[in-house]
Formats: sequence, structure tokens, C-alpha cells
Amino acid sequence: MQEDDIKNIIQDYPNAVMTLLWCIHEGKRKLIFSIVEMFPSECTEFDEVDEQSIQLKIGTSKNRPRMFYRRIRISSEEAWKLYWDCENGEFGMPWETEMDKEGNPKRIFTFSMKQMPPWPHTTLARSGEESPEICPFLSERWGMCRIHHLLSESPDPFVLELVAHEKSKNWMSERLLWDIYEYPELAGSIHLIFPNPIYRYMEEKLLPGDQGKPDSVRVNISLRKEKSLKGLSLITVERTPLGVMNFKIQSISSPAMKIDLAGEAQEFATAVYSEQYGLLEYTDFGYFLRGISIDVGIVEAIRQVNLPGSDASYQVSVIDSESMHVGETVEESMDLGKKLHLLMRQKGKRKMAEELDQRLFENDKQKEAEEFIGKLIQRAKHSVTIVDPYFATMDLYKYIFRIPSRKVNIEIITSSEALGDKSTLVASGEGKILKKGQVLLREIQRHEKEISEEKISVLVMTGTPLIHDRFLTVDDQVWFSGNSLNHIGERASMLLRVPDPDMVLKLIDSVRNHKERVKTLEKWVENCEAGDEADGK
Repeated sequence: MQEDDIKNIIQDYPNAVMTLLWCIHEGKRKLIFSIVEMFPSECTEFDEVDEQSIQLKIGTSKNRPRMFYRRIRISSEEAWKLYWDCENGEFGMPWETEMDKEGNPKRIFTFSMKQMPPWPHTTLARSGEESPEICPFLSERWGMCRIHHLLSESPDPFVLELVAHEKSKNWMSERLLWDIYEYPELAGSIHLIFPNPIYRYMEEKLLPGDQGKPDSVRVNISLRKEKSLKGLSLITVERTPLGVMNFKIQSISSPAMKIDLAGEAQEFATAVYSEQYGLLEYTDFGYFLRGISIDVGIVEAIRQVNLPGSDASYQVSVIDSESMHVGETVEESMDLGKKLHLLMRQKGKRKMAEELDQRLFENDKQKEAEEFIGKLIQRAKHSVTIVDPYFATMDLYKYIFRIPSRKVNIEIITSSEALGDKSTLVASGEGKILKKGQVLLREIQRHEKEISEEKISVLVMTGTPLIHDRFLTVDDQVWFSGNSLNHIGERASMLLRVPDPDMVLKLIDSVRNHKERVKTLEKWVENCEAGDEADGK
């Protein structure tokens, strides 16, 4: 980067505040997470926090790690040097009290840092749950910021262990005000944050047109101290469900300006571009608020509810509520354009349902349901797991035999409740009364080599099943069924692909490893034949 560019950055941001999380492990200081916020010249108050630490009960008592947290004000020159030192694998701690025996600042080590994106490029992001960017550390006071990231391609394994450790995770969350466990990709990273160098915020306000005239938008910009609008352009876009209807680029000549729209405001987006800094801010397409409903509730009494037959109870607030509406009502605003918006949202919901394989099988649609589930199973390339407390022999023929590849690993998790009932083995001609579990085992052993190159794994949950719901996993995807697969579609029932399968996969894994309550089908049958009623039920 050119020296003049660095001088310009330091001129725009004369101060910085560093938030730093690190640990000492095996005598070495390791970066857990850090941000460096560059402060515009008008900002003179800095939220600093003295060093805090916690000893963790991890490892041996002689070598237990300690975690540290601090927020400290530093000059922009220090911040700039410190940030780029991180890329080289270590940086000095920016306060005098931390010196080594030779009088040099103690070092914190970083691991395999990679620029994202490569400098001088930066990303634009804002805080908030609706923001798609991975920036939970951004403060709402800054609005949209330019950010440069140094991410760790392979974080230190111990740092990842700290991020997942319950006590350290909670300690860090209390100080960062967000949960780093939810963002393991940020472990071992540091981020350089540049707030908007020209203005503090921009707001947009709808000005409805009178008597059918086009609407307009009032844009207000709050400039920073000693900054001007020179070189700033405002880009505005209007969009309807039928496409973009208006696009404007105009110079920003005043902190308050009026934008005339083509008609009634529908979807509206803006962006601000600076000749010096590039893109400063943008907004996604959104709608203006034309009316609002307000519900006010007043607590009149407290209802005590005692559960019959137990000492448990709870309280409920009895509320008297009133409603009022300000602005346009839904009926008043439902012109053709808004009806089209409503139809587009409905289509969006249907598209999402289709992406999640959401299917509602109505009464007497068992054949349809079985065919649909069969097609899901036929997608498998690596593995199929069926978790159903009532899975039995017939389901083997309905579903497992549909798997086309013999390379797919097959696992069934059922329960003694389903397998403990007696059933006649008609196919063998023996006429012997066997339990369903014995029948299932015999049928698997008879057809196993036809279905899979590997042994088909069947686990039996004994006693009250550890899992009540029914799940189908195909490779890394999971579907939830509201009914057992052997009866799905007989009565109205729902099937839905789970958007976040990881929690279900972890649950299945915990049940799989529960040695006391879960047994292999072979062991369960062996116990039944030995007369173990605890398993045979």
C-alpha cells in the first residue's frame, strides 16, 4: 500500500480501540479473537476495559490455561502496525505493563492468517440479525462499515477447544456480547473496522403524494465534523413485482434532499458512492411503512394454575388489551401493486416449502407418501438412517429395498415397543410364533447381501424410546416425519426437510452411543430368546 494512502487513513481515523481476547496455554500467548475499530476524529470518548482474566479447569492442575480480555485505546499508527503484524504470525501487546525479561512487549501468536479480501479491497457490512454478513462483532452505532479481515485458515486446536468449552464460552459471550461458539470460523481472527469516514448516518422518509400524485422520499445525511458532500453520489432504484421501474444517479448537493419517485413507492433501494472512498453504503430492497397497528395490554390480575396430582404450578398474567391503527389500513392500501406483492410473497413461501420438501399427505394417501419417501431414499450416495420407534419388517420391504446402490451404509434405529409384539412368520412356512424383532433379524440376514456390501446396522432403543419423533437421514440431509413410516399417509401427516440438520445428527449420534438404553438387534434378540423380559417388551 502506498505511504500516502496510509497517511490518509490515519488522517481520517486518528485513534483506535482494540478489543482483544487471548489465552496463555503451555506458556504461549495465543489469539482467540480481536477487532481494531478505527475512530473518526470527532469521536473523543472511548469505551475502554481494564484487563480481565479467568482460570480454566482444563488439563492438569499444574498447566491450566488462563484467558484474558481487554479493550484499550491506541493510536491509529499503532493499530495499523499491530494489525499487519498479525499476518506475520505474532504481534506485540499494546500496553507497557506487559513486557518480557528483555524489556520488549510480550507477543501474542496468530496462526495461518489469510487476508479476506486481499488488501486494499474491503467488505461492506452492518450489524443486526437481518444482515447476511458474518460480522456479529459490529457495533450498531457505526451503521455500515468497511472491514478488512485476517482469518485463520487452521486455528490452533486449543483455541477451538476454548470456543466450545462451556465456561470459557459463557465468559467470552458476556464480554463480546455475542456467542463466538456460533461462529467458529472467527476463532483466531482479527478484523480492522473503518466506520463511514464522511457521515454518521443516512435516513430515508416517505412523503406520500397528494391526490394520486407520485410519492417522494426525503433523504437526510448527518455529516461528520469538517466533512463535506463533495464527490458523493446517491443511487436510487425503484422496483415492482414486475421488474425495475426507475433508476437514478445524482450528486448529493445538500444534507437534505428530495427524491421524486415514478409513482407510488413500492420496493426501494439506495446506495451512496464516493469518488474518494468508493461504495460507502447500500440498502436492500424494502418497503416504506404506511400504517402501523398498536396493541396495548394492561395486566389486570394473576391467575395461579395448580397441576392436579402434583405440587407443580405456574402463574399467568390476565391481560386486558386494546388495539389501535395509525396510517393506512390493509384494506385501504390493497391496490393492484400491493396485491402483486402479496402474490409474490405467497409464491416465495411455496418455493421455500418446495426447497424443504414440505409435503402434507392427506387421509388415505399412504401409497403417495411411501412413493415420495422412496424417491428421497433413492437419492442416497453414502448413507441412509431411519429413526422410527415403530420400524418393523414391512418397512424393510417398503423403503430399504428401494436403495439402488449396494455401497450405501444402512442404519435403522427402532425400539423394543415395536419389536416386542408377537407376529407370525408366514413366509417361512414354520407357523412359529415369533416376536417382530426376531422376524426383522431373520429377514435382514436373508436379504442383507442383496442390499448392501456392508452389514445393515439395526439398533433397538429399550424401555421408553430415547427419541419419539421420526427422522429420515439421506447422506447429510434430514427429514422430519409427523407419523411413523409404516402408517404415514393413512391419516393426515406432514413430512419436512430440516433446515439445520446438525442438531438432529448430533442427537442421533448420542442415542447411537447410549450403551445402557440402546442395543444391537442381534443382542436384543439374544436377550429375548434367553427370556430377558426387560428387552423383550
